[in-house]
Amino acid sequence: MPNVVALVNDDRVRRQIEQYLAELGIDDLRFATFKSTKDFSELYFREKVEEPLASKEPNSELDDEKPPSEDSAPKPDAPSESEGEGAELKLFSEVHMMIVALDNLDGKLDPWIKQFYQSAKKFKFWPAEYRIRLILLKYEDDGLSKVDLMNPLLDDIIFMPLDRLVFLQKFEIIMNLPEKASPSFLFSQEVKYEIEISKITKLDRLSDVGLAIRNPVPLKNGLVGRFYVNFPEEKGPIQLVGKVIRSVPHPEYPDQYLVYFLYVGISKAELTSVRRALSKAPRYQSLVKEDQNLFRFYPDNMMLTDEERKVFGVGLIDADELGGKNLSANLSKEIDRVGVILERSLSVFVYEHLESATRDRTPPDTTAETDFYSVPLTVKIERVGLKFKELLPVPIESQKFLGHEALEVIGTPEGVMGLIKDKSSQLKLEDACLLLDMG
Repeated sequence: MPNVVALVNDDRVRRQIEQYLAELGIDDLRFATFKSTKDFSELYFREKVEEPLASKEPNSELDDEKPPSEDSAPKPDAPSESEGEGAELKLFSEVHMMIVALDNLDGKLDPWIKQFYQSAKKFKFWPAEYRIRLILLKYEDDGLSKVDLMNPLLDDIIFMPLDRLVFLQKFEIIMNLPEKASPSFLFSQEVKYEIEISKITKLDRLSDVGLAIRNPVPLKNGLVGRFYVNFPEEKGPIQLVGKVIRSVPHPEYPDQYLVYFLYVGISKAELTSVRRALSKAPRYQSLVKEDQNLFRFYPDNMMLTDEERKVFGVGLIDADELGGKNLSANLSKEIDRVGVILERSLSVFVYEHLESATRDRTPPDTTAETDFYSVPLTVKIERVGLKFKELLPVPIESQKFLGHEALEVIGTPEGVMGLIKDKSSQLKLEDACLLLDMG
């Protein structure tokens, strides 16, 4: 049985909440509304004081009075004429959701949330299945940024005046957590395009290679995140893409994590914006120490462990031979304990270095010009599909090819293409065609 409590000072908004909750059609849904935190606290968080025995002596005047009839007593769900809106206040055994308007709170939001949850546990209004869900209502133009109101225990922020469908759909989703809710009011139509789900988060660390955010839970390594960051004095937000590399407990905020992201595909303009913002920080320095010798690897150091002597392999794939060689040389020069493997294509890299265990690496016999009936032999092949076109010169009778009758071996298109049917030759041929297409 879900029990909902709304703490809203605005009469119109409070009536809207009552109307919208009634529209949900949940038979066992109960809700109570309060105009102030004082009224709510006096009813829910009051200490129970038992009356002394002496006060329970019979009173003749009261004994002579007749108990009120059922018809004369106000119904719990309907306000009486004497109590007015006070009849709406219901004391539930458990509270499953709290809806509170920001202008009802005295002081800052975070201390109130902490005090509310402590009191709910103390006075045993805490549900057995999960924590109390908390929705905050605020006016969009109240001058307060929603970023400053973020709290791990706050499930959502909804702007006032309330939008009926947005309020109903968010309530349905949050009330069903952690289970998945089928949408009844919004998002019920099938869409054919991607929807980006986002959240506002605290940026705790920033450098020119990555960033770290504050998050209530650790994130899985390899998870990709897209960030829109507004740096001071920059024209609009810049977009950064990063991948999670680790999550650690936050050293300053309990129950929070520092999630580190490494930039992926950062452009020169984006990197310039990041470095420009970092340069304005008073104590920022890009390197811990400027002296590279302090971080050099010295293999003769007898104090190094086997793990510290380990050499790491880096695969580098670049169709530009000169550019690949320059980058490979820079990596080997600037980073210790790194061996660079350079290839022109991914397929060749996979075949040569990842599938090598299953191949016979015995080198073939060396050939000579006398093994061919003509030098050179030219084979014309279509770039697309690698189909045979022509062999020049065409072999004739009695001519030899690698010690065999040339007409029998390469006298047909199938015979010519059969010479390069192994995977290594196919990859090299595809690589050559790719380089020709690139010019």
